[in-house]
Amino acid sequence: MPHKHGWSKIDWNLVNQYIDKMQNKIYLASKSGDYRSMRKLQHLCLKSFRFRLMATRKVTQDNTGKKTPGIDGLKSLSPKERLELAKKIRINGKAKKVRRVEIPKTNGKTRKLGIPTIEDRAKQALAKLVLEPEWEAKFSGKSYGFRPGRSCHDAISDIFINTSTRTEHCHIMDADIKGCFDNINHKFLMDYMNTFPSMRRQIKAWLESGVQISFNVSLDTYEGTPQGGVISPLLANIALDHFDKKMDILVENNKGRYINFSYIRYADDFVLIRKISPATSGKIRLKDQIEKSVVEALKPIGLEINKEKTKWTTMSEGFDFLGFNVRTYKTGKYRANKNGTKTLIKPSKKAIQSHYRKISEKIGKLKNAPQEGLVKQLNPIIRGWCNYYRGVVSTETFSKLDHMIHKRIMRMLHSKCQHTGTKEIVKNFFENDGNRKWKFGNLILHTETKIVRHVKVQGERSPYDGDVTYWGQRLAKYSNLTNKKKILLKRQKGLCKICNRPFLISDMMEIDHIQARCNGGSNDLSHLQLVHKHCHETKTPFDLIKRKEASQDII
Repeated sequence: MPHKHGWSKIDWNLVNQYIDKMQNKIYLASKSGDYRSMRKLQHLCLKSFRFRLMATRKVTQDNTGKKTPGIDGLKSLSPKERLELAKKIRINGKAKKVRRVEIPKTNGKTRKLGIPTIEDRAKQALAKLVLEPEWEAKFSGKSYGFRPGRSCHDAISDIFINTSTRTEHCHIMDADIKGCFDNINHKFLMDYMNTFPSMRRQIKAWLESGVQISFNVSLDTYEGTPQGGVISPLLANIALDHFDKKMDILVENNKGRYINFSYIRYADDFVLIRKISPATSGKIRLKDQIEKSVVEALKPIGLEINKEKTKWTTMSEGFDFLGFNVRTYKTGKYRANKNGTKTLIKPSKKAIQSHYRKISEKIGKLKNAPQEGLVKQLNPIIRGWCNYYRGVVSTETFSKLDHMIHKRIMRMLHSKCQHTGTKEIVKNFFENDGNRKWKFGNLILHTETKIVRHVKVQGERSPYDGDVTYWGQRLAKYSNLTNKKKILLKRQKGLCKICNRPFLISDMMEIDHIQARCNGGSNDLSHLQLVHKHCHETKTPFDLIKRKEASQDII
């Protein structure tokens, strides 16, 4: 058995191979409409100890929010406790209340999360392992949010494909679904899922578990799926699949010679693109009919559009979506569409301002810190932002931001060194390494990031379809990994250096020092390796033991 010698001795290769095989079978059965075989497979998986081990690992090691406690107060588990949890979890129709946590949003408001207990999180992860392959086989290819192997960059690429031609009579409905997670109708969701009885009872228990606000104050939940649960994004996508199907019908029914529709959704944000030929643009008035169709499709789910955030626009005016700005620009005759325009996607003004504000505030807070400390804080912010926008027209934006940040650093240095002239400040804090003037320590520039065009995921493809080659190539080329991780991934031929298993789209990856820094290791690329997050956590204690042994030898 995988657990015979304890958590650290589990053969995760065997566990992963079995889970991959079973999920692929569930996916294929669902895709072909063989629901009887699919249900048998799902029941078999729920009883499998390998699936329960994986569910436990996902919430206690892989999950970035693993240290946020539910009402049980448990934040982390020892290896022995993880094993006990894996033995304990069952889909039994029971659930404890979630703990209310509020986190700040960029607009100054707060987002309310419901954090389940660690046992409920593990149960939700188990349910997700068997339900997600079923629904990935059913979901629309136009849905991109909270799905394995899909990203906001795929959604943006789809928008570009559908707006790069015939843009002079292209109208966009840029819409937002109001309180999506909070207002989903429970009865509709349960009926639409049409799952087996034990799973139905379990999901119903999670949906109606209630929220604990404080020690002695709690609320019942009659609608919505609480944000913060492992399974909540999947449940939201299942409910919205009804909406996707209705929009797919709308698109299909309006395809023709003179009019064309497209639909793209990312979580609770979506766009409807209407392109009309010049001959009929003045005769067709479909905005009211489209809005009516959208309202009617959302109504049974218990949802409605957010009128404040929903608008109609044209490509010449442009619109913002997921932090990007999509707009057509007039260009030269030989570099554009037939009508002399070209669609460009850039970082939105709001995203640029937010990014610069974050960096500026960080510089202000750390003005008295050592130069190396400031650079260490700024580099991850710059690197992450650049990785997000590297697939669109960002060169000009990157250059502008570098200039703005340089000026901000100079203002900070003049404030810090009030009796020092500019020449002396430049001499003390900047260097010229031959390739770059005015280099502020090891601060990276936005313009150092190469623009790499993102290629959209094919149609309705899913990581559960069994095509390891296709998904391995996408992970290496188009995932939102840092350059360093991509180099290591390529060098290691897509394999984790500890377990020797291929990295999957859904895997959490970390960079590990082959020889720990506390034992004399360096940050050079040749001394680094890419590993699974859970593999890294297993290795780190051994590095500390080696350090302790080395210290004792010196003594």
